[in-house]
Amino acid sequence: MTNARTTAETSIVDRTFRKGLKSLKSSWTQVEIASENLSEAILNFAQEYVRLENEAKELDGKVGEANKMALKQEFAQIFDKSSESILSKWRTIGRLADRLLPYAMHLPTNYESLYLVSKSVENKTFDIQKNIEKGFLAPAC
Repeated sequence: MTNARTTAETSIVDRTFRKGLKSLKSSWTQVEIASENLSEAILNFAQEYVRLENEAKELDGKVGEANKMALKQEFAQIFDKSSESILSKWRTIGRLADRLLPYAMHLPTNYESLYLVSKSVENKTFDIQKNIEKGFLAPAC
């Protein structure tokens, strides 16, 4: 009888604790929303960078690189550093942004990880939908 009583007592979850569990779930939902928004913002930033880089090339033409240099300087100020490697990663993300944006809620929130996903999608070695279905792609796991 003691064993049955102990089982019954342990199966009753405190009402205040249940509120805490509900709050925990709500907090995680906020993380998911923030992750989706952050991934989408990063993709939009990369897309804008590529657009401006293409515009700078057109404006500069064959007479110089004033607009291209202005873009590089602005980028360096935003990131406190700039290298061709970093710019190349942002270009790749920006080029693939249209294909990635529909999956923003599942994408990583780090630009280097987004670059790896972008590069894999570009090389056709990574199927976003299949990786989401398998649980391999999530922003904050």
